[in-house]
Amino acid sequence: MSGHKMLYDALSFVNYQQITGKIYINARERSLPRAAIISVKNGEIHDVSYMQFPADQAMSKLLTLTINTVIFTPRKNIETDRQDENRTPSIIDVLEALETILDIDVIEEEPLSSELAGDRDTLQTAAQQLLRNFYGDGISTKIGDIATHCKPHHNPKRFLNERKKFAAQFLGPDNAKKISQPLYAKTY
Repeated sequence: MSGHKMLYDALSFVNYQQITGKIYINARERSLPRAAIISVKNGEIHDVSYMQFPADQAMSKLLTLTINTVIFTPRKNIETDRQDENRTPSIIDVLEALETILDIDVIEEEPLSSELAGDRDTLQTAAQQLLRNFYGDGISTKIGDIATHCKPHHNPKRFLNERKKFAAQFLGPDNAKKISQPLYAKTY
């Protein structure tokens, strides 16, 4: 697995679970070893420490490195010397940058199919209806949480992938894939 993919998975997990901790990154710049720390708080990037760069520049530089290892350690709280929170990049922006680097199918530029284009909430509603048979009415809250972090009208594939990951925890990957096919078909 590539280093950028490991970072993408770690950030996705942190964002989805809304957890706090630190992500330690060992990388290389040309032949020189480099290390960085991304502090996360409640599923958002709190600070990025790489050399002496401000958080936004540190993240940009970090994404250009060859990443060797990524280790996430959860913490109850974090303390950093964060200097300017306005310069801290959004976790969603970083995930989208990594999707571009990894050439993951990001379809933000493509419109939803005409069947779903009229109502931005249609995809979310359809996802809830599919899982309601398995989870009951409480699924609306969970799908709402997923939609908050992976907006269905911005990136439907990412929303559906997160929903499918959630379903796979209880139904298994094959069943989750099977019940997800109708939504993927409507979206693409």
